[in-house]
Amino acid sequence: MVQEQVFLADIKSLQSKGVVSPNSKLRNLNPFIDRYVLLRVEGLLSNSDLPYVNKHPAILPGNHNLTVQIIAHFHRKNLHTGASSLLHYVREKFWPLNCRSFCRKVVHKCRVCFISRPLVTSQLMGNLPRDRVVPDYPFNCSVGSPSSCNLSIPTHIGSKNSRLSSQKGDVDGLMGQQFHGEGTEAAVLNWFNDQPTAFIADGIRNFHKQ
Repeated sequence: MVQEQVFLADIKSLQSKGVVSPNSKLRNLNPFIDRYVLLRVEGLLSNSDLPYVNKHPAILPGNHNLTVQIIAHFHRKNLHTGASSLLHYVREKFWPLNCRSFCRKVVHKCRVCFISRPLVTSQLMGNLPRDRVVPDYPFNCSVGSPSSCNLSIPTHIGSKNSRLSSQKGDVDGLMGQQFHGEGTEAAVLNWFNDQPTAFIADGIRNFHKQ
């Protein structure tokens, strides 16, 4: 039996002490021995409704011919799937040590996968448009005006006495503007009173001055 050949010390430690040695490779898997004297992973799915072999997959040594044959079997059974999917299918019933690296080796050495591997093509990139490579003032490429303008939610700022501020009309606020042009984006944060149209116009004029 493969487990007795490779994990004999761990099996004896589990039978005598109930735990593996602190220096064992299996200490992080929390292994146990089932009624068929097989090493299985305790895992986190003991309370699930999955089958027993899925809740507690059998532990397999990494560098062993049987492990490679099992991984190759799952690779062929699942239509020559990739390494990541192959790892998932194998771990449904078995838990080989260093399984990820062995799945990659099996896929890499598979003759069918090598023959059917598609060639990666590269496409030449065209020249960038002039507006992307030549510095210019904001929105000059869109006939002197932005193509769109977004406004943020206004944040009102007033005096401590809300009654006095509402009577005197000195309630101000902050509002952000974001302008979009052809290849140009800009943002500004300005004060405003009760004239949103003038506020937007001032923002556009300020950007043209920059």
